[in-house]
Amino acid sequence: MLKGTIPAGHTMLGVIGASDKTPLTIGSGNKEMHPVLLSLTNIDAGVRMKATSHSFALAAYLPIPKFVNVSAPVHALLTARVYHICLDIITVNLKLAEAGGMVMSDPSGRLRMCHTPLASWIADLPEQRVLSCVLANQSPFTTATSDDFGDHHSFPSHTRDHMLNLIARACSITDPSLVPAFARTCYNYGLNGVHQPFWMNWGRANPPDFLTPDTLHAFHKFFFNHPLKWVINIMGGEELDQRMAALQPRLGVRHWKKGISTLRQCTGREHRDIQKILVAVIANAVPDRVLCAMRALVEFIFHAQGLLLYDEHLHALDEALCEFHAFKNAIINAGGCQGRNGAILHFKIPKLKGLLHVVQNARRMGAPYQYTSDITE
Repeated sequence: MLKGTIPAGHTMLGVIGASDKTPLTIGSGNKEMHPVLLSLTNIDAGVRMKATSHSFALAAYLPIPKFVNVSAPVHALLTARVYHICLDIITVNLKLAEAGGMVMSDPSGRLRMCHTPLASWIADLPEQRVLSCVLANQSPFTTATSDDFGDHHSFPSHTRDHMLNLIARACSITDPSLVPAFARTCYNYGLNGVHQPFWMNWGRANPPDFLTPDTLHAFHKFFFNHPLKWVINIMGGEELDQRMAALQPRLGVRHWKKGISTLRQCTGREHRDIQKILVAVIANAVPDRVLCAMRALVEFIFHAQGLLLYDEHLHALDEALCEFHAFKNAIINAGGCQGRNGAILHFKIPKLKGLLHVVQNARRMGAPYQYTSDITE
């Protein structure tokens, strides 16, 4: 919300939400929980980023429903509707405060009329799709579909008005209470079947704005699941492990004496340590054009984590992404993209397409580092 949209003397408290389904036990009941956390943009990012500050308050635990005797598309639709209904209940008072204001006391005890617009919602990619009400083959940020995920072309944003118009069009064709038929209608529009998003009556909440890039999932886990696997496929895990183990141990940096090719999971700090040294380690072991592509991705990730992003940094992000796309085919030619059924001849990766959203969102919402799920997880 812009400063000019609230009356003089009123205070704006931007709300940051976070939610992530978390497994509690595996193999002994498969228990899960789905917490919802809330914080404020008025809290300094340096304070909010510290887990010991307890700046995120636990608002609720979402139910994880299991529906029986329904098809997979209907199950996904009903689960998404329950998710939005619950968030609507949890945030009802925040919506009232955003619209008409609510008297609250500041740290000094003075009473202020406060408004609470939705600033950001921190979530991983599957949950971002649920929040923006699109299917798994759609981008949660733009109108790009799975066929477009591998290119470097920008697409129009899934704006608030665009999404609500699509939902209204689907509702005009099929009654939302006729769930199986409504699911089929929504499929034609790329919608997940939620006809009343929780954000539709929260001021001017706009999905491309409040769905801020999550550094942990959009950068680090993407790098671990894709670029690192490309390198291992090209040069071999044994060679990479030997090079990692041969590095001189340094204070404050993880030393990989057993290599990294067999790792299944890392912490955010370990992701960063791998990214710092990987380009130097793989030099002369992969083709030069592959090395250029990897260096461009690493440059993008480290620039995007800057505390302050000026126009020069945002330009560098665009250039790094362009450089990767210019050299990416060398990864396929070298045999880096491999799947269970053999070679993969495309880069249709949702998180790769999501990197195009980073610069646009940073211009509106500020540096992405302050919206990472490292703390909330």
